[in-house]
Amino acid sequence: MDRWRNVAYVSADVAFDGVAWNTKTREHPLSHARVTVETGEQRTVLTPFLGADRRSSYSPGLAAVVLADGRVERARSQPRAAFVNDTGETAWDELKLAYFTGFAFWNYLNLPFLVARPGFVVEEVAPVKTSTGTWQRVGYSFPREIATHNRVQAMYFDEEGILQRLDYNSEIFGGQPTAHMLSGYETVDGIQFPTRREIVPRDQDGTPAAGPVLIGMTFTDIEVVNVRA
Repeated sequence: MDRWRNVAYVSADVAFDGVAWNTKTREHPLSHARVTVETGEQRTVLTPFLGADRRSSYSPGLAAVVLADGRVERARSQPRAAFVNDTGETAWDELKLAYFTGFAFWNYLNLPFLVARPGFVVEEVAPVKTSTGTWQRVGYSFPREIATHNRVQAMYFDEEGILQRLDYNSEIFGGQPTAHMLSGYETVDGIQFPTRREIVPRDQDGTPAAGPVLIGMTFTDIEVVNVRA
């Protein structure tokens, strides 16, 4: 935590795969981007974003597509409301994609440190036995001001204290129970980051399904920017 408190931004190159991307982004396919998240304010930028001269800009109350010269091409205030009538087959427009990737990456790259912020409710729950050992499970509830998949989620840490899995029921995807698996850790400036993330359905007993991979993300060139250079 002491090391994390000195971090202002995290950025990385990310390549996308998975069947949900094919459904949700079929009109605006997203294959790769450079993602940058702040560790304080809820802000995320993806560059390029559906074109070499464009980037996405996210905050909880605004999703935007911004041109290289800084002009806002299009924007949507209160962007979460645009998902209300979506079904599982609804394709996202550019601003829905900017909002989803914005809050999701902000959550992903700030966890597990995120839950130490004021307003979170955190509790240890029963551990889970896996093929690689016993994982400690930690449940946590988000405060209302933070945009996320759904309010109540869980983290799983292996016997060495490394975060291996997240559970949530994404409201934007109709509340489908999913397991978010993390692997391929590397240490960057004293902080460990997974380089591979795979989001799969959870079975009725709560265990991760063998497939399909709904959303896959591979991270390279991870960079940590300190508050003070």
